[in-house]
Amino acid sequence: MSGPDPLPACLTVEQVARLLGFARHSIPVLARAGLLRPVGQGPRNTVKFYHREAVLAHARDEQWLGQAVDAIRDYWRARNQRRRRREGPHSSPPNSTPNPIHLP
Repeated sequence: MSGPDPLPACLTVEQVARLLGFARHSIPVLARAGLLRPVGQGPRNTVKFYHREAVLAHARDEQWLGQAVDAIRDYWRARNQRRRRREGPHSSPPNSTPNPIHLP
């Protein structure tokens, strides 16, 4: 008989992110893309849990990991494009000096 499994049956977003090698903020992106499915049907603003065995299966699946990376990249590309459109073509990037001072 082996010892208890170190991972609980229901994983938090932080645990899922650590197991898959993604940032915590990427997990909701994967859920919205349909690549991760939370356990239960709670409201949008509740804590989500994910089934351990499903997450571990995804971690071993190279094709799924490729889809996940693509979904995260597409999310950030679209988000950055929306931000650039809002800011306009002539805006300065954050924390940049529009007219730097040159000292002799």
